[in-house]
Amino acid sequence: MKNIFSGFYPNSTEKIDLTLKGTLVTFDANVLLNLYRYPLSASEDIFRLMEGLGDKIWLPYHAGLEYQRNRLVVIADQKRRFREVKTTIEKGIESIEGDLGKLQLQKRHSTINISKLLSDLHIARDDFFAALEEKEAAQRDVTDDDPTRERLNILFRDRIGKPPDQDWIKKVEEDGKSRYTAKCPPGYCDQAKAGEVFTHEGAVYKREFGDLFLWKQLLEYAKNQDAKQLILVTDDDKEDWW
Repeated sequence: MKNIFSGFYPNSTEKIDLTLKGTLVTFDANVLLNLYRYPLSASEDIFRLMEGLGDKIWLPYHAGLEYQRNRLVVIADQKRRFREVKTTIEKGIESIEGDLGKLQLQKRHSTINISKLLSDLHIARDDFFAALEEKEAAQRDVTDDDPTRERLNILFRDRIGKPPDQDWIKKVEEDGKSRYTAKCPPGYCDQAKAGEVFTHEGAVYKREFGDLFLWKQLLEYAKNQDAKQLILVTDDDKEDWW
């Protein structure tokens, strides 16, 4: 059966040989954006792996475009998390204090004393907030220099696809309509984005076909390069993609 239905029997990661001649390793935009989300040590490990691949790496144009379009959003989101964490902790302590207050333990119970618990909570909160403020001050903001992007610029110099023209985009979108109706992956899970469009360099893109743009660019480049092994690194886990 495996010879006939080979698509249902993907190779395990243990069998991937990155030294194989004709290997092409490509990346989805979410992998690049995760470099802003992961701890510095993890991001550095990923960079070292990517740099170690040398000329085997390549970035589809649409992955690069999505990275550039979403980079500031991710940076701003990382910065906003500090405020959200503070708010969540404050609300949590207020809720605990309120619920315990309703029990009127000081008046109605002979042995339960919550004073030390609440005091310890306040001390832990203050210590955590002090450390959090130091981390927030060091956190990259949208107007700061971006060493991550500079490193990516060097990594993918001359290793990125060419921008498509509007005719190519329209052709893929037309193909996508029939593919999505038949639930042919990848991309049909993005139908919720139908109606959302954006422009770049004069070209108009429909967001629901983003994964399909990436997929088509991957296949075309791999064919042109006569690649023997194509590896896509992505963080997606939708049923139509991974």
